[in-house]
Amino acid sequence: LTAAKFESSIRNDMLTQQARDGVALLAFAPNAIADKALQFAFQQREVTTVDVKAVDFISQIKISPEQVKAYYEKHKDKFKVPEQVKLEFALLSAASLMGQVSVIDDEVKEFYDANAAKLQGDEQRQASHILIGFSGQDKASAKAKALDILEQVKKNPKSFEELAIKFSQDTGSATKGGDLGSFGRGAMVKPFEDAVFSMKVNQISELVESEYGYHIIKLSGVTGQSTSFEQMKPQIKAELIFQKAQAKYAELSEDFSNLVYEQSASLDPVAKKFNLQLQTTGLLSRADGAKFFKSDKLMTMAFSDEVLKEKRNSEAVEVSPNNLVAVRVVEYKPEAPRTFDEVKSGIESVLKLEQALKLATEKGESVLGKLKDGEGKETLDWITPVVVDRKNAQGLSNAVMNQVFKIPADKLPAYVGFANENKSFVIVKLISVTNQLGDDEESKKSAKTDFESALAAEYVSGYAASLKAKEDIQVNTGVLFSKSE
Repeated sequence: LTAAKFESSIRNDMLTQQARDGVALLAFAPNAIADKALQFAFQQREVTTVDVKAVDFISQIKISPEQVKAYYEKHKDKFKVPEQVKLEFALLSAASLMGQVSVIDDEVKEFYDANAAKLQGDEQRQASHILIGFSGQDKASAKAKALDILEQVKKNPKSFEELAIKFSQDTGSATKGGDLGSFGRGAMVKPFEDAVFSMKVNQISELVESEYGYHIIKLSGVTGQSTSFEQMKPQIKAELIFQKAQAKYAELSEDFSNLVYEQSASLDPVAKKFNLQLQTTGLLSRADGAKFFKSDKLMTMAFSDEVLKEKRNSEAVEVSPNNLVAVRVVEYKPEAPRTFDEVKSGIESVLKLEQALKLATEKGESVLGKLKDGEGKETLDWITPVVVDRKNAQGLSNAVMNQVFKIPADKLPAYVGFANENKSFVIVKLISVTNQLGDDEESKKSAKTDFESALAAEYVSGYAASLKAKEDIQVNTGVLFSKSE
């Protein structure tokens, strides 16, 4: 990045921000307008709904074969099988390489020992000790003293606390009879930890040497659970094998990609070199293939001229972590219309639903009119009333919520109805309205600030959209899937 480019970038950013700020400053709302908008925004409305369902009228509908045929002829463009490809593919994955790596028991044990505190569970051990420290010159005499104390402990295990108070040079625990409390793995020096976690409750250890001196240890109790090496061995081995397979995958990925590209007339060379089994899909549309491989990019390549018409391998695409795929087309079926026999039952269902919705709408509008006139005597299956606001729909659909806040609240209860996505005619009943905006000036001021910020964002967004509409902006999708990506 040159100084000139950096300066140009900063200048452009400042000009853009200046334009944004200028538009945002227009977002000023007079108090009267802001108060009215905020009261509406902070409103809570108690509502209930009832559905007049189209499905309840389907039994009344009869559709003739002529109607079905006419619909098919008029909408043939809707009934097409999209273009499809059958693909041969090579998959290089860490999972497929696990059979090509091995792990010996020494590696498993090394991993277990290095991660003991994490792997061995939440076992806690309570222990006491008597410590006899030493320096280079008096190590022998310290050991002799420790052995003498150990002999006394063995003769009378109940004297451990008394001897700890008298002889232990660990001042922190000596006054407590040598008690160190409870601890897990990783809390003590390694020789001490290894001894403690190999002992049984009430056992007295032999001398244990550490950097601090000679320890005589008594195990007082055990809580929690420990997972032994033998129990963890299969899990650790599997993890280490997968780690090695991942490393091998990373090592081979570039060679795989290069070979697929360099010998693009077939996937056989890459299968042979990497000991892979080539696989073949059924016929796949773009959408089906994107789901199968979990990659839009790979399917875009599969339908590209290079792969489809020139019969070349696609580039290798990492469709997910540790999974690299290359494909080639072995069969192609162009887009084709579905036959009438294939779709006639579906068309009949669509036409029945359309007619049923008309009947449901007629019934719903009739009920709605009576409710508005105060004449509704029918027993309706209203849902349990809910209290909603602009941010909390309480399970109501977006379509219902769009209607809820359009209902005039000057006379309650109030009603509105609408046809909902070919399924039903929905009647919405507004029961009550509550204003939740605080009366204190601080609440109003804060709410007005939020309102003006939202208004400013809308102004800036609208300004950007208007600029975009004036320009001829094109996206070159071809570069998104180039070899250099």
